[in-house]
Amino acid sequence: MSKLRKTVSWMLIAVMLLAASAFSCVFAEEVVAENPLASGVTPVEEDYKTAQKLSSIGLIETVEAEKIADYLTRGDMIGILTDYLEFGSLPSGTGTTPFLDVSAFDAQTGAYSALYKAGYITGDENKMYRPNDLLTYNEAVTFIVNAMGYKMFAVRNGGYPEGYLYTANKYGMLEGLRGSGNSPIPYCDLYRIIDSSLEADAVVQRVFDGNGNGDVQLQKGVSVLEELYGIKLLKGIVTGNENTRLYASGSERISRYQIEIENTVYDTPEQEYAFLLGRSVTAYAEKTDDGELEIIYLEEDAKKNQVFTLQAEDLLPEKSNTSAIYYEDEESKERHIDVDSDNLTVIYNGKSFNTYGSIKNILPENGYIEGLDNNGNDAVDVLFVYEYRNIVVGAVDRQNYKIYDKYTNEAILADTEEDDVRIYDMDGNGKSIGSVMKDDVLTVMESANDDDYKLLIIYIQTETVDGTVDEVSDDKYLIGDTYYELADNLKAYIEAEKLGTIKAGVSGVFYLDRAGKIANYDRGVKLGLTYGFVAGVDTENDISSTIKLKIFTQDSEWLEIPTSQRVNIDGERINVGTATGLADAKSRIPVGEVVLFTENNGEVTYIDTAAMNKGNYSKAADAGNLNLVAEGTSFTTRYGMCNEYGDLSKNKFMVNSNCIIFETPSRDELLEKMDEYAVVNSLVQYYYMPTTPGGYWQRVSDGYFAYNTFGQDINVASCLLLRGSNSGRSTSKVESGEYKVVVGNIGSVALTSRSQFGVVSKIASGMDEYGNERPKLYIEMNGTEKYALVGETIQYSKCVIYNYASNGISFDKIGLEEGDVIQVGTNGDGYITQINVVYRANQEGEKAQDAWLTFPEFDLSYDQRRGEGAAVGIVNAVDTENRILQFAMSTEEDAKTYDVMTSVATVTIYDSKIKKSKTATPADLMKGDLVLVRTDVDYSARAAQVLVIR
Repeated sequence: MSKLRKTVSWMLIAVMLLAASAFSCVFAEEVVAENPLASGVTPVEEDYKTAQKLSSIGLIETVEAEKIADYLTRGDMIGILTDYLEFGSLPSGTGTTPFLDVSAFDAQTGAYSALYKAGYITGDENKMYRPNDLLTYNEAVTFIVNAMGYKMFAVRNGGYPEGYLYTANKYGMLEGLRGSGNSPIPYCDLYRIIDSSLEADAVVQRVFDGNGNGDVQLQKGVSVLEELYGIKLLKGIVTGNENTRLYASGSERISRYQIEIENTVYDTPEQEYAFLLGRSVTAYAEKTDDGELEIIYLEEDAKKNQVFTLQAEDLLPEKSNTSAIYYEDEESKERHIDVDSDNLTVIYNGKSFNTYGSIKNILPENGYIEGLDNNGNDAVDVLFVYEYRNIVVGAVDRQNYKIYDKYTNEAILADTEEDDVRIYDMDGNGKSIGSVMKDDVLTVMESANDDDYKLLIIYIQTETVDGTVDEVSDDKYLIGDTYYELADNLKAYIEAEKLGTIKAGVSGVFYLDRAGKIANYDRGVKLGLTYGFVAGVDTENDISSTIKLKIFTQDSEWLEIPTSQRVNIDGERINVGTATGLADAKSRIPVGEVVLFTENNGEVTYIDTAAMNKGNYSKAADAGNLNLVAEGTSFTTRYGMCNEYGDLSKNKFMVNSNCIIFETPSRDELLEKMDEYAVVNSLVQYYYMPTTPGGYWQRVSDGYFAYNTFGQDINVASCLLLRGSNSGRSTSKVESGEYKVVVGNIGSVALTSRSQFGVVSKIASGMDEYGNERPKLYIEMNGTEKYALVGETIQYSKCVIYNYASNGISFDKIGLEEGDVIQVGTNGDGYITQINVVYRANQEGEKAQDAWLTFPEFDLSYDQRRGEGAAVGIVNAVDTENRILQFAMSTEEDAKTYDVMTSVATVTIYDSKIKKSKTATPADLMKGDLVLVRTDVDYSARAAQVLVIR
């Protein structure tokens, strides 16, 4: 009969780890002062796993996370020893004890007596046990060595403590401990000692004569764990789980609570170990009433198992072969992991798949791989391939188990009778197909095995990001402070024109897939705020605690919804539960007009109408007011109504479900048909938002507004805000009292010959304070990345500052590329308005004329530019002792060389592969380096800046 065990679940382990992070922070100040047992030790994952194992096999009670790092007393050790020795229940309460300082009324009197008589514990010469003293490392080792049956060996090797420490060290019981000697020991280290003792050889007593004299001997092949508990240790590779086997499907189906180790299937009651497939493990097993072994705990062999995880986008399939998988690391350097080609097995999306052909055929385009080395030879033995695709749910046929893609109408069809279909939420909880809803993002993984059943795993993604795209560059989208990539399914939707292109300035809700990429988005969703046409206002009584609104929303839905009792209208909180408040609120809510509102728990809590607070445009005006966008014959509306869905069915506001009063085209459609719209240019209005007491934040709306001029029905109008007001950008106050928008971190600088060289690291697009899309330039300067938006026109020169080719050209005419070296100047608003190109990364074709090597007048002749010179060249030598750099401005063997001092120069090395720079010293320069040198003012032989391009 299996013992009743105190099992700590994997979920509890996670809770323990979370608790540990807070646990370690408070020891020094709070816990130590209040709890003398607090040790100050920070538990690690290994400590919790060890505690879980000991609990699972019945050696200790269930672990409390907050106590795992506490010190324990000598009295606490009594209960631990009786559990370790499986003494079972012992007498408690009144009785006698072998120690003078242990009360006869102690709850553990029976345990004290039993352990003392068996020789596992002793007192001092005064018959004192000292139960309230903190247990030391030496004492803990002694107790456990005695309990193992090794007391005689320890005594022979020198007794306490040396002999006990020698014996414990022989069996690895002292490894990984945080203390030693007479220092107090915490529970987590005691558990490590106990865990290490279990695999030692068991001790048996041999009798040699008729008087009972004998000796103790080690029983090889039988562990302490098996001798004391009947628990066998099984070691080997997990060769199968509930989904698959490593090499073949096999005839026997493995169930959820089973695992196969070295081709033998074992039960694992109430524990799932499918994630250990292919790993070297140690299993703890005991016999059931039927004589069969069942596993009560299973753990990895950390010394043998090594996992290499690589993302799909980093893999190099064409270079990968049967002996190695190639990839690029974070620095774009080519790397590889070795593969044991003779023994490799592939698990594709959860099931064995060994008919894939070559390695490159099995590497995923979307997803990741895990390469498992399970024998410590640094070569992959099992390759786990996780490849997935995303769909946005358009419809669900639950009866036939079909899920249709919203934009392509392709169906996921699962044969639930033949295949294994599993649906999970983001937390890994099992779900049914009834949980799949329209517009959900699904991540789908399907096995590729040809025979046996297929495994189909579907994850319902619910993670979203609300915000505005502040920047677009290198196929990455900056929302808030995080860059996101587009998932392949969304790229396909955009290419097929099912969804519009995401540009800088687009606001909405962005849905993430399992890899954290954007798989879908709702464009124009107002982040908790909704636009709607107010069709009616009603109250049941003269005095009501709410007002009932009938609203047609921006999502083409009719709502009949009450307000909260205290509702905010145009920035003023009104209690509609009073007669005065009710009348005031009803007079402010405009029937027949569009408002902006917030819904919370089925109630409208906020309403913003067209009216300004107190009817003026002063600093006291309502912070929530919207900007006027367009005026038609029969309505007035404001910014935001003209959203960017592109789906006209979403952009209509109606009365009685048939008369359209407001309709918006897509943004792209309107931009393409400007001749069909009347455009009012540069409408300017000012709004103020209060910040700190006495402070205000000025918003400026300066844009282009358009409205339809050819509608036949006077109740129809179309509008779009092409460039709208700023929302949420930080401002700084200048001495004049005005408020200015900060558009970059470069600040205001003039372009001179002293201007720092910077390497263009990224060219993106961003939004200025007026809502205009502008280029955004990132520049690596002296090891720091800086950025700024680019002005409408640029003063541009190449190689010679102020020798402007044009006094004002557009940024795109300059043709900058990543890796170009430039100097910049910015205006007072932080916009880049001056650019001098000093070196082109691309030295071929038209770019060659912008390269310094073609401009010999830019040498370091001492009689030119009063010592303010610059050059590009190849390093010949570096004299680190005298701090002199020698370089030539040509690759020819007889090229003239120049010597410059580097004692005051800033030195930066730019890595063109990873597009990052780092600060350096002249000693870091090497012969053959490409260097750009800018000399000091009035001292042409002394460098002010040295930039190395590698």
